[in-house]
Amino acid sequence: MAVIWKKLAYEDDVVTKALYDAFTVIYADSDNTPAALTVGASTFVGRKSTGGIVALSKTDALTILNVADGATANAKATGAELDTATDDVKFATAKALKDSHNVPSVVPGTTGNILTSDGTDWTSAAPGAPASHALSAHTAAVANLNLAGYQINDQVIQTVANVAAVNGYATPVVGKILWSTAELSAYICTSAA
Repeated sequence: MAVIWKKLAYEDDVVTKALYDAFTVIYADSDNTPAALTVGASTFVGRKSTGGIVALSKTDALTILNVADGATANAKATGAELDTATDDVKFATAKALKDSHNVPSVVPGTTGNILTSDGTDWTSAAPGAPASHALSAHTAAVANLNLAGYQINDQVIQTVANVAAVNGYATPVVGKILWSTAELSAYICTSAA
């Protein structure tokens, strides 16, 4: 079998920006058929109990949510509470549910924080930063590198000048990725025999 390099993204397999106009979203009601849906002002996008994906009116959205128009008092009575004046998250702990008759507590919100629970109470805390490690400090090749879900910053995939350099690459290995600087495209080796 010959050496095979495949371009990672083919224009035939991607949704091009030409499909987008102002105030549109891309949707598909059947497999492999992306289309643009223009969304008017004050409109939701969704799917009713029958039919495909459409721009929904306020009435459609309220019907799906099973909420009557102007039902703020109703929603509060059933336990939902909306507060658009703050960035805080309101919640009820197990104790509050039992002892305070569903009176919500407030956890002050801070941009970038995450909401965590210890099983009885909620707090807002900054996410922990992963430890950094410079791979450039290694001199020997590492067979496997487990990043455990963390991202690699400032990684450079091996670069080559153009497609001719990709096809003439001297040491192909299945899974190796080359970056063509002339095309600004990535290629992966799928056969090295």
